[in-house]
Amino acid sequence: MAVGTATKATTTDEAAMRSVAAAMRDAATTASETSGEGEPSAGGAGFDAMQWLSRMTYTGSYVLFLWRGLRRSVHRPIATPREPDHAGVS
Repeated sequence: MAVGTATKATTTDEAAMRSVAAAMRDAATTASETSGEGEPSAGGAGFDAMQWLSRMTYTGSYVLFLWRGLRRSVHRPIATPREPDHAGVS
């Protein structure tokens, strides 16, 4: 009699698990279908603006860094007066 009860409990547990699995599958399908419909979320525009601002800040910082390096390596040596070369004079 104990074996029959254990088998019945296992069958009931399996049926319950299958029911939960089916409900989860249905919920996931419904959620994915609903997310693609309708208007875009309001947070999307804010995210795009923040991403654009982040990219512009990064690009601007990079350009300023390169300009500073270019100025140090090219502009200053040209603008700095040099002493005459006295190699040929004795």
